[in-house]
Amino acid sequence: MFQIHSYNEGLEFHKQIVKCWFLRKLKGGKSYTDGHDCNDSNCLVCRSKEQKEQNIPAKLKVFLLKNNNIDRLVFGFPGELISLAKEFEKIKFSKKDKKKVSFFFIKTGYENWFQKKYSKIFLDKLNRDTCTYCNRNYTLNLVDSRTRAELDHWFPKEKYPLFALSFFNLIPSCHSCNHIKGSPNINWEEALNDYVHPYLIEKDQNFKFGFNYGASLNDYKVEISVVKNSKMEKTLKANNLKEIYSSSSNKELKDLIELKYKYSDNYIDILINKTFNGLLTEEEIYRMVFGIEITEENYHKRPFSKFKHDIIEELKKIK
Repeated sequence: MFQIHSYNEGLEFHKQIVKCWFLRKLKGGKSYTDGHDCNDSNCLVCRSKEQKEQNIPAKLKVFLLKNNNIDRLVFGFPGELISLAKEFEKIKFSKKDKKKVSFFFIKTGYENWFQKKYSKIFLDKLNRDTCTYCNRNYTLNLVDSRTRAELDHWFPKEKYPLFALSFFNLIPSCHSCNHIKGSPNINWEEALNDYVHPYLIEKDQNFKFGFNYGASLNDYKVEISVVKNSKMEKTLKANNLKEIYSSSSNKELKDLIELKYKYSDNYIDILINKTFNGLLTEEEIYRMVFGIEITEENYHKRPFSKFKHDIIEELKKIK
């Protein structure tokens, strides 16, 4: 799991369109007495034809318009979302209204509005180039919906439909990781105490890739070094990261190991510290020679960056 360090542009875009969308759906536009218009000539929602949603349960409308609940829902941090959910759960909805609530957030809001109209712009502004969970696959944001990045809901939207449009619950991911993350046994109310959330930077929750030889010198196995029983270890297991890398990264690992042993014991060191030293920065050398980024906040820019960087650093130590 690779933490998201920079997201301000995406957050500011999300704040405006989603908050205005909720207010339009709850109050309507200018044609209503208390209709909503943010008066920003650049607002994509208030300049659109979005109007009042007539099928919203009255209790939901009261809850969303209470105090600053829309702000909390749209851009509240993950812990704030759980607090909001606990308040929301106290409301007694009929079975019919529960279905309406779920439909409003997941179908009307996320799938039929946000995902169709604004997910591409949102992903462009968030500017994540590879999957947040695996860093193996480019999350190319192309026009064709079949080839763009997906947005995983960290708190599952099936359990928490309320969070379907919450910024800190939307995680750019590849198709594979979006469908394997998590476990039905996770206690989501306590999940922030047990797992690392991509938007919450926890400096003491780290891991490193490594390798071991298998049955022969040509058989390599991916290893991951992480503190036992830590939040990061639980997170990596939930995301199946070791299994993913073991099944698809052997060629990357094999190439790096052979690069060291086929040429000379210090070939990598020569490339980095002598051949290009003084001509290129360390970051430029790694980018040009190995096709990776070497700083944590930039790992997302190129696939396998952390994996290759960790392996290279380990190989440099071997005499």
